Amino acid sequence: MENLTRISIHLNALWGELPSEIGLMTSLTYLHVGGNKFNGSLPTELGLLTRMEKMFTKVNSFTGSLPTELLMLTNMDTMQFFENAFSGSLPTELGLLTSLTALEISENPFNGTLPSELGRLTNLDRLTLWYNRFTGPLPSELGMLTKMTYFGCYRNAFNGSLPSELGMLTDWGEMFFYGNAFTGSIPTELGMLTSMKGIYLFQNALTGTLPSELGLLSNMTDLQVARNSLSGSVSTALGLLTHVKKLYLFDNAFTGSLPSELGLMTSLSRLELDANSFSGPIPYQLGMLTSLASLYLSENSFTGSLPSTLGNLISMERMYMAGNAFTGSLPSEFGLLTNIKILDLSQNSLHGSLPSTELGRLVNITSLDLWGNSLSGSLPTEAGLLTQLTVLSLRSNLLDGRLPSEVGLLTQLSGLWLNDCSFSGALPSELGLMESLEILNLSNNSFAGLVISELGQLSNLRQLDLSSSPPSLRGPFPFDSLPSGLGSLDISGSPGLICISIFPSLLSAVPGSGSRQHASEIGLMESLQTLNLRNNSFLGLVISDLGQLGNLQELDLSVSPPSLQGPFLLISCPAAWVT
Repeated sequence: MENLTRISIHLNALWGELPSEIGLMTSLTYLHVGGNKFNGSLPTELGLLTRMEKMFTKVNSFTGSLPTELLMLTNMDTMQFFENAFSGSLPTELGLLTSLTALEISENPFNGTLPSELGRLTNLDRLTLWYNRFTGPLPSELGMLTKMTYFGCYRNAFNGSLPSELGMLTDWGEMFFYGNAFTGSIPTELGMLTSMKGIYLFQNALTGTLPSELGLLSNMTDLQVARNSLSGSVSTALGLLTHVKKLYLFDNAFTGSLPSELGLMTSLSRLELDANSFSGPIPYQLGMLTSLASLYLSENSFTGSLPSTLGNLISMERMYMAGNAFTGSLPSEFGLLTNIKILDLSQNSLHGSLPSTELGRLVNITSLDLWGNSLSGSLPTEAGLLTQLTVLSLRSNLLDGRLPSEVGLLTQLSGLWLNDCSFSGALPSELGLMESLEILNLSNNSFAGLVISELGQLSNLRQLDLSSSPPSLRGPFPFDSLPSGLGSLDISGSPGLICISIFPSLLSAVPGSGSRQHASEIGLMESLQTLNLRNNSFLGLVISDLGQLGNLQELDLSVSPPSLQGPFLLISCPAAWVT
C-alpha cells in the first residue's frame, strides 16, 4: 500500500495503538483517525511520512509526548491533536514546521512554557492551546505570526504581561485568553487589531486602566475583561464600539461615573458592571440601549434617582441594581418593562410607594427583590397579577396595611419574604392557595387575629417564620395542620401563639382547656431540623415526643415561663441539638 495517499477512518469505534507499520505508507499526505478510541503513544515511524500534509488525531486517548520524528514532516500544514491525553512540553522543533497553517492541541495536559520558536510559523492561521497546563509568559515572538486569525489559550496557567507585539497580528479576529494568570496592563497596541471582534481577558490578574485605544476596534462585538484588578474610570471612547453586544467589566476596581457615551453602544444586549466602585448617577442615555436584555449594576456606589428613561429598555429581561445608594421613588415608567423576568433593587435607599397599576403590567416577572429600602404604603392588589413570580422579597421596608387576598393568586411562588415591615391585620386565608411555597417569612410585623389553619395546605413548605409577632397574632398554633416536610419553624418571641396542642399530657389540667384531647402533633413533623419556640407563653409539660424528631439539629425553648414545666426527657432526644 505504498501508493496510498489518503487514510480517513474517523468517527468509528476503533481502539488500540496505531500500528508502527503505518510508517511504510510513504505516499500518505492525509491521515484522519479522529473520533475513535485509540490510545498509547504515536509511533515514531510517523516521521517517515515525509509527504504528510494533514494529520488529525483529535478526540482519542493518545498519550505521551509528541515524537520529535513527527516534527520533521516539513510539508505539514494542519495538525489537529486536540482532546487527547498528550503530555510533556512542546518541543522547540515545532518551529521547523514552517508550512503549518493550523496547530490545534487544545484539551490535553501539555505543560511547560511555549517555545519562542513558534514565532517561525509565519504561515500559521489558527493556534488553539486551551485547557492545557502551560505556564510562563507568552513569547514576544508570537507577534511575528501576522497571518493569525484565531488564537485561543484560555484555561491554562500563563502569567506575566501580555506582549505588546500582539498588536502586530492585524488579521486576528478573536482573543481567547481568559482563565490564566496574566498580570500587568492591557497593551495599548491592542488598538491596532482592527479585525478584532472579541477580546476575552476575564479571570486574570490584569491591572491598570482600560485603554482608550480599544475604542478604535470598530468591528468588536464582545469585550469581556471581568474578574481582574483593573481600575480607573471607563473611557468615553467605549461609545465608539457601536457593534459591541456584550460588555463585561464586573469584579474589578473601576471608579468614577459612567460616561454618557455608553448610550451610543446601541447594539448592547448585556451590560455587566457589577462589583466595582462606580459612583454618581446613572446617565439617562442608558435608556437609548433598546436592545439591552441584561443590566448588572449591583455592588457599586451609584447615587441619585433611577432615570425614568430606563423604561425605554423594552428588551430588558434581567435588571440587577442591588447594593447601591439609589434614592427617590420607583419610576412609574418601569411598568413599560413588560419583558422583564428578574428585577433586583434591594439594599438601596428608595422610598415612596409601590406603583400599583404599573406593577401589575410586569406579567412575565419571575423574581422581584426590593428588600432593604424605605418603601412605604401598602402592597397593591395588582401584585396578584404577577402570576409567574417564584421569588418575592419585600422585607426590611416600611410597608404597612393588610396583605391583600390577591397574594393567593401567586401559585408559582416558592419564596415569600415580608418580614421586618409593618404589615397589619389578619393573615389572609388565601395564603393557603400558594401551593408551590417553600419559604414563608412573615416575622416582625404587626399582624393580628388567629393564625390561619390554611397554612397546612402549603404541602411544599420547608421554612416558616412567624417570630417576633405581637400578642395580637394569637391562638393555638396549628401544629396539627402543618406539612410533615417542614424543616424550619420559628415562632420565637410571639407571645400570642399559645401552643397548648403540643403539650397534650397536661391538657386536662390546664385551666380553660376543658376536656379536649389532642394527639402530640409535633412528633409527626419528621423533617423538622430547626425548632425555635423561645420567649413564648407555653403551658404544660415538655413532651417526650420531641425525641421522634430524628432530623432535628437545633431546638430552642429558652426564656420560657414557669408554666412550661416537668422533667426534660433528654434520654429520648438526639444528642447535641438542645439550646
